[in-house]
Amino acid sequence: MGLLFPLVPDGFLERVSWLESKHRPLKIHGRDRANAKYAYRKAVKRGWLNPACPTQSSHRGASTRGSMGLIAAYHMRYLFTCAPYWLLDFQIVSYYVAAKKVTRRCKHWIRTGHAEQCWPGRLRRVWAGYHKPGAGVIHRYYGAHRMNRLREQRERSRLTVSEVATLTGYSQSAITKYENGDLQLSDERAKILASVYKVETH
Repeated sequence: MGLLFPLVPDGFLERVSWLESKHRPLKIHGRDRANAKYAYRKAVKRGWLNPACPTQSSHRGASTRGSMGLIAAYHMRYLFTCAPYWLLDFQIVSYYVAAKKVTRRCKHWIRTGHAEQCWPGRLRRVWAGYHKPGAGVIHRYYGAHRMNRLREQRERSRLTVSEVATLTGYSQSAITKYENGDLQLSDERAKILASVYKVETH
């Protein structure tokens, strides 16, 4: 894959595969099966699927599948016309599609060193593993995996989410989303949190 997609950082695909499936050759992910109809309608509306194709005429199987945890309805566009959903069940195909997606969608962010910006939610936290800050530093792009730098700094400061919300004027849900990587933290807010935790910004 490195020869085909040189922009993809070494080890990134393996980290996503471990996060999504523990490297197991999964088929349809049970937890996301219910989202198939929504994903299918959205993909058809945006022209990513062709409902005239027998292999793409139904929402069945269009949800998250494969070792890379890709939503089939959204990723058939990276393969050939009328590609069947089950192709993503093959690890090599799933890796290929993920690499192609990274190269197309994240080219700018990779070159500027902030690749995590083009990935939502949990995958953004995977990217953060490539930008680990030193001790005593708040990192704008969250920490790797489950325990991230923002939560670590709050706990080191012996503050609760409620106390941080009071000190900063942000809602408790916003603080939690920042810590989970579900909400992007601006430079300005990073500086405010840094002042509360009495650390430097990075």
